[in-house]
Amino acid sequence: GAGRQRLALVVGIGTLGSRQVLDSAARDTLAVATALRAGGFVVMVREDVNGADLRSALKEYRERMQPDGVGFIYLTGLGAQVDGQNLLLPRNTRLDADASAAAVAAQVKASGVPLQEVVEALMSTPESARLLVVDAAYNHPALAKLPRPGLAEQRLPPGMLALFSQALAAAQDVPAIAALPIPAPKDPREIAGSRFARVLVGTLVTPRISAGDALRNTHKALVDGAPDQAPPWLGGKSDNKED
Repeated sequence: GAGRQRLALVVGIGTLGSRQVLDSAARDTLAVATALRAGGFVVMVREDVNGADLRSALKEYRERMQPDGVGFIYLTGLGAQVDGQNLLLPRNTRLDADASAAAVAAQVKASGVPLQEVVEALMSTPESARLLVVDAAYNHPALAKLPRPGLAEQRLPPGMLALFSQALAAAQDVPAIAALPIPAPKDPREIAGSRFARVLVGTLVTPRISAGDALRNTHKALVDGAPDQAPPWLGGKSDNKED
């Protein structure tokens, strides 16, 4: 993609209301943004945003993204599936662990931002490289009441590849992550808090790697590193010969 626009949106939401729910979000957001900038991307970073601000960022990204550019969106936070629809939970989400399953589903649907809106912001022609990475399948006491854990398969348009950090309908425990050292490391692999982000940024900084191979190689490394676990979900297809 030499000479093409490279634009990324990196979103990390580790806080719901005033409560920290995902310690890895801040470090992983910084790590991915650092790796993408090293690869020549202009990076929009949004942290702990509410639903309105997340939608505003998606609108800005869609307006800035050129049809033939290389697009990349990374999201880390809490996500859930309700009635087969994937929803990202912005900061203004209210989750009540004492509520019934129906009430929790209503809370998630009321404030969650559908992942489909992210797909639409990233959408372009099949010939353009578009990459979506979602690290949002984490356990939470309230989300555990929903009928199905984790995320569902996401429908993707031609030309888009997507990588989820976990297998479909699976969620992992929130990892305990130490605060970022001061001064912060320059290597994004040392900045990353979670294993998923560490593998991802290690792939992204590979010299001359194509966009599609970045996700495919990340998926392979995750599978090889945990052969006894269900593999993370890799979906979509890219026919772009210059990605």
